[in-house]
Amino acid sequence: MNKIQHLFLFLIISAIFLIPAQGSAFDLELLEQDVEELSARLDEVEKQTLLDKIQIGAEVRARSDWYRYLDHDNNIDDGTSVQSTRFRLNMKAEPTENLRFHARLTMFKNWIDNDAPGFPARMDFNDSRVPSDSTLRVERAYMDYFFDILPIAVTIGRLPVSDGLPTDLKENTPRKSVYPSMMYDLTADGVAISLLLEEYIPMPGMAIRGIYANFTSDDDLSFFRDDTQAAKGMDVYVGQFETGFPGIFKDTLFIFNYLEVPDICSPDQTFADNVIAPQIAAAAGAPASMFIMDPNASYLPDSLGSLSKYVLLLESKNFLNTWLDLFVCYGNMRIQANGNMGIWVENFATVPPNVPAGNQAMVPFGLGSSLNVKGTKKSECIYYGARLNIPLDKINKKLARYSPKIGYEYNKGSRYWVGTSWGAEDPLNKLNTRGHVHDFYYIQPIDKNFTIRVGHTEIDYDYANSGSYYEAGTSLFGPAKINTKVTNTYLLLDMKF
Repeated sequence: MNKIQHLFLFLIISAIFLIPAQGSAFDLELLEQDVEELSARLDEVEKQTLLDKIQIGAEVRARSDWYRYLDHDNNIDDGTSVQSTRFRLNMKAEPTENLRFHARLTMFKNWIDNDAPGFPARMDFNDSRVPSDSTLRVERAYMDYFFDILPIAVTIGRLPVSDGLPTDLKENTPRKSVYPSMMYDLTADGVAISLLLEEYIPMPGMAIRGIYANFTSDDDLSFFRDDTQAAKGMDVYVGQFETGFPGIFKDTLFIFNYLEVPDICSPDQTFADNVIAPQIAAAAGAPASMFIMDPNASYLPDSLGSLSKYVLLLESKNFLNTWLDLFVCYGNMRIQANGNMGIWVENFATVPPNVPAGNQAMVPFGLGSSLNVKGTKKSECIYYGARLNIPLDKINKKLARYSPKIGYEYNKGSRYWVGTSWGAEDPLNKLNTRGHVHDFYYIQPIDKNFTIRVGHTEIDYDYANSGSYYEAGTSLFGPAKINTKVTNTYLLLDMKF
């Protein structure tokens, strides 16, 4: 028999065995059960494989801060002490070669923080032990998708724009963000696109990135309609170029970041009630509860002007094998006021002493000055620092894990500077300072999971309203000149896995 005859005979015999005989329904049921059982096992294997790709870590920080305040009249207030706890749950996964997921859930609060001292049922003793609300703080939650045939990655979600460089030195962690902290250190949602050039240009980590984000306070039930009493929202555009270096500068990174906000909207009435009313009340010698925002009489322009900002950062770890980590950062910002001054009108809820009934307080506001004087307000900030890694392993290799680190950082911001670092790790938001800052710290590792840090920060404020591009009330032509000082000495304990 030739090969074709052998093949034909094999197919006939196989077909005979595959044809179900009379009364073989029971065999078919067994076969179906086997297939279902096999499918279930495969699902379990696939599920376990996916779970194996998920990494979960946790961080707990206990911190104690001791503050001291010195006003322009040299009056000292040094009785403030604040203790806090920060918990973070970190998650990351790589379910496929193209998709990556990152998330961080955070609880950050002062110890037994309460607004009703003397009433234990309303204090902080039971906030996680009794029914409450469904609030969950998501610090970051985003996904990266990497294309197969293009050197492009798309990122969507709550973006990693907090803990930017050079925060990694003081925090003693790997790089947590691809963006510089001087540009922004906060939480924000948006979409980002990265062009990854490392494979095409012989420079490690070279990339070009872009971000679009939008901020709005119009969150009422009729979100699809215009709310005349709310902020109109702001579109934010960001571009960044970054690259590493080869050879002896292999641990050096350069970043250029540019941010543009074409239209800065008016603050909404909630801002006025919380910020402006207390200022009016203080001037009138009356409680803030006497004043209520009048949205119908107020004038809230959709746009007060624009803002642009760029930042240059150069960071080098183990610089030239000297056990030194160094960085220098420069920021430049321009506020372009359009002259369209806004006006808040605060009605007297009750008539304060010596004030005629029916009177109102009218408060102007704008960008850079409360009159929103048309023109450009320029500002800049310089930020630099160093960290010395003391090599105890040179004395005894068993001491390597105990090698301490000593750091110093300095920054100085000009009159109109805004660091947009409202979500920064340091409680004083030092990169928002219109003045100069000295920051010292000492890091003592106990092991890879436990670290102690002691630090001292001194801030000299040269101009008022640090951290805000809005000016209101008496700041008619810009932030007022001041001479106040704040210091903070702190101790923190970090445990993580």
